[in-house]
Amino acid sequence: TFFFLVLQWKSLRFYEYSPLIIGLAGIVFIAPFFEETLLKIKNNWKKLETWIVILFLAVFVQEGIFHGIWEYWTLDKSINNYGTQVIQIKEAADYLNKNSLKGEIVFAPWDLFPQLFYFEQKNYYIVGLDPVFLEVYNQDLLKKFIDITINAESTYDLKIIKDEFKANWLVVTPSQTPLKEKILKRPDIFKLEFNAPYSVFKVL
Repeated sequence: TFFFLVLQWKSLRFYEYSPLIIGLAGIVFIAPFFEETLLKIKNNWKKLETWIVILFLAVFVQEGIFHGIWEYWTLDKSINNYGTQVIQIKEAADYLNKNSLKGEIVFAPWDLFPQLFYFEQKNYYIVGLDPVFLEVYNQDLLKKFIDITINAESTYDLKIIKDEFKANWLVVTPSQTPLKEKILKRPDIFKLEFNAPYSVFKVL
C-alpha cells in the first residue's frame, strides 16, 4: 500500500486513485478485528446473498429510472449548450488558423487544449495534453501557468507570457473575465484581435 501511495504522489494522481487504494488497505487492516463477524457472514452467506441481490436490483432499478428520466429531460439542453460552446471555440481556432504562422506558441487554459487542437493543429500549445510534461521541463513555469489561468487574484506580471512562455498568441475563455480585464490593461503587450466569448489576443 505504501509503495502504491508513493507512486501516486510521484504521478500527481493521488486525488484520483487514493480512495480505492485507501479503501482496500482499510479492509485489509481491519479484517483481523472482525474475524468472528466475517465468519458469521460466511456461514450465513446463502441467506444474505438473496437479500443482497434484491437490494442491488432495487437500487439499480431506482437509479436507472431516476437518471433515465433526468437525462431525457436535460439531454436536449445539454447538447444545445455544448454545441454552442464548440462553435464558439471553433471560431477562435479558425481565427488562429487563418492569422497565425505555423509553429507559433499559443497560451491557453489547459482544459481548452483538446477543443482548440481539434480545430487548429499547426501551432504549439502551452501545457498541451498533460501538465506533467511542463512540470518535468520547468516546475516554476507550471506554477506560474496555473496561477495565471486559474487564480483571479494572481499577482504575476502578465509580461511573463511573452518573456518566459514565449507565447505568440493568447486565448481567453468566457469564465476568465478577471484575466481578460488585466490583459486589456496591457496594450503594450497584448492586442485584442478577435473579441468573442473566446477571445484571441496577439502577443506583441
